[in-house]
Amino acid sequence: MNDLPIFIHVPRTGGNTMRYTYRGKFQHFGHDTTEQVRMRDPRRFETCWKYGFVRNPWDRYCSLYYHFVNSRNQEMRPTDLDWQRENFHDWLHTPYERKKGRGWEWTMNQCPNIMFHIDGELVMNRVFRFEKMRDAHRVVANKLEAPPINLPHRKAAPRHFRTKELIVDPVDIAFIAEHSAWEIERYGYRYEQASR
Repeated sequence: MNDLPIFIHVPRTGGNTMRYTYRGKFQHFGHDTTEQVRMRDPRRFETCWKYGFVRNPWDRYCSLYYHFVNSRNQEMRPTDLDWQRENFHDWLHTPYERKKGRGWEWTMNQCPNIMFHIDGELVMNRVFRFEKMRDAHRVVANKLEAPPINLPHRKAAPRHFRTKELIVDPVDIAFIAEHSAWEIERYGYRYEQASR
């Protein structure tokens, strides 16, 4: 490990765009948490600039779902809204031990609250909002001493509709709010602000 900045990559927050754009200018450890990264070299971890992204949690969960379904080659049935709503609900509420694939582990164990904190303390130097990606990248590019860039869009999950109301029911809205309380409180996210 060297003294390059450390990027903590919360799934479905634009991290692959970050990796593609600034290759070699920061340290990246997949979707490891700050705790896991610190174990590699505690001294350097303390001195390195650490940053990451948060995203409206209802957006992020739906993005995870679409990514999960697509990666499992499951039939999406894009014209059947009732099927999508029911399938999303089942995916979200099925217990850990009955899940197959990595989609579910991402939703619960690789969320900002877990990834950005050690012993309950936020250890990030900067956390940016996914929704302000272009502004964030101006700051990141300056910090990484990288030239100005036009952001590519990498690994977008397939989406067939532009609003959450089509697949997220009230139980799901409350469930996501409970498991995303940290970013909702800190960044003022609301379900009504979900962009798709």
